[in-house]
Amino acid sequence: MGFLISLSSLKWVHLRVQIIGGRMATLRERNGNYSIRFVQTKDGKKESCQFSLRTNRKKIAEKLQRRLEIDQESGAVDVFNNFDFLSWRDGAPKVESLPQKRLLSKSIEEFIADRTDMGQKSRDNYKQLLNAFNNNVGITMLTELIQKRDVQDYCFRDDISVSTQNNYLAHLKTFFKWVESNGHGTDVTKGIRRKNVPENLKDQIIASDKLETIITKHQQHISRKTTDGFILSDSRKQLWFEPLVRFAFKTGLRKSEILKLKWKHLDINNNLITVVAGKGGKSRTVIFDNEIKLLLKAWKQKVNSEDDRFVFESPKSTVEKSKQMASKTPSDNFKTFVVNAGLGNYIHFHSLRHTAATNYLKAGYNLYEVQKLMGHSSISVTERYLHLVPNDLREKAERLGLLE
Repeated sequence: MGFLISLSSLKWVHLRVQIIGGRMATLRERNGNYSIRFVQTKDGKKESCQFSLRTNRKKIAEKLQRRLEIDQESGAVDVFNNFDFLSWRDGAPKVESLPQKRLLSKSIEEFIADRTDMGQKSRDNYKQLLNAFNNNVGITMLTELIQKRDVQDYCFRDDISVSTQNNYLAHLKTFFKWVESNGHGTDVTKGIRRKNVPENLKDQIIASDKLETIITKHQQHISRKTTDGFILSDSRKQLWFEPLVRFAFKTGLRKSEILKLKWKHLDINNNLITVVAGKGGKSRTVIFDNEIKLLLKAWKQKVNSEDDRFVFESPKSTVEKSKQMASKTPSDNFKTFVVNAGLGNYIHFHSLRHTAATNYLKAGYNLYEVQKLMGHSSISVTERYLHLVPNDLREKAERLGLLE
């Protein structure tokens, strides 16, 4: 049987409400744990049921909510009639119980089969991207339930370049145009515009004095909020902001790599970082300078630095458990203070990585060395930064045969 939760005298944070076939489904959070509540009117009487989702992660809770809403709407389950929530949650999604013609996966399959005008490589690219999108929104998702925000959340992410974001959007626009014309649903990509791609990386490079301005703006904001009584504890002072931003600025690690970093991956005495399972599942070793060495030593004194804890852990971490910081936390906060500092629209968290690559080249590292430090998949990716460095370094790379 499912775990019903008493509704008496509870103060909940309502996160999202949808009307599902006349029933109200509400995702709720209390003390860090999520639950879902269904309400329906039957024979003139209102009845409700509620189940703990047994997770404190919002993204997982939302996926469970969406999956349960779909199963309830399709008739695969009946949450009001002897519903065994744990068996449902732990079991495989009952894809066969849903109307196949409305499944997103089925629409994708038919779209790929229908595009006989495409070459095999293009068909494979569409299939890979659309299946990744399907996995992102949930494999039991119905095509007609896809929302504009699903497309925006998937395409416009800080962990991929603007060019890649626009490429993803272009593929999804083609697919959803087909969806609408073939009666599978509506084109939810209408009105979603491509992002402007900077003419070159120069607009995304952050000068040292601009970095100091960003950090100062953050410090002033926290100081003002503390003085006004809005911040009462260290956990809300975002003490991680300055060390994390400086760390990214100097090392060039990807945001995902920084957030996965644990103290056991650092050899501070020898100025070395072991990046475990970076992009593409590859590991590498990165060296850092003495400025970062001092920064890490100072940060280590302020936090719980046991080997298996994250270096920049979530504010929701406890003494017992270190939790990984949410991906959007550093991105959103950094962008806020970039705007406050009056910097260009092209500056975002990933710009710290672009800046580090450029600074490595300016410091005299050759292309192959920078490629290894940055974890670039090929030397051509690293070459993008050469036009930002003095001509003598470019000429040196050409003499060494590093440029085609």
